[in-house]
Amino acid sequence: MRLSAGTGWNLGLAAAAVAALLVLGTNTEDAGIEIERRDPAPGIDELRVDVTGAVLRPGVVAVAAGERPGLLDLNRATAAQLEALPGIGPVYAGAIVSACERDGPFPSTDNLVARGVIPARVYEAIRDLVAVR
Repeated sequence: MRLSAGTGWNLGLAAAAVAALLVLGTNTEDAGIEIERRDPAPGIDELRVDVTGAVLRPGVVAVAAGERPGLLDLNRATAAQLEALPGIGPVYAGAIVSACERDGPFPSTDNLVARGVIPARVYEAIRDLVAVR
């Protein structure tokens, strides 16, 4: 088989087009953690999750189906639940529970700082993990 100059040009152009498609089709922008959400099959009444890595309390956590994960309600949380939040130890957890009991429920999460219960830097660490209902 003999290739003419025109045929070589067409093959080179086709190869360049395929290379461009491969480069443009590769998404290197989203190289983060991939999370797959799976709902339990009917009849499953408990989920067990092995929590590892840079967390306060690693280990296996069991939760009832439908209870995973939500925001912690500041007005109903126990001191133990609050201590699981980043930057919240026994002192801040006790202060949050006491403030809620003494002064009534928090109308908003930023009211933790307004009441002087926790400093703003601690609030910034938990603001996306808590809610009031």
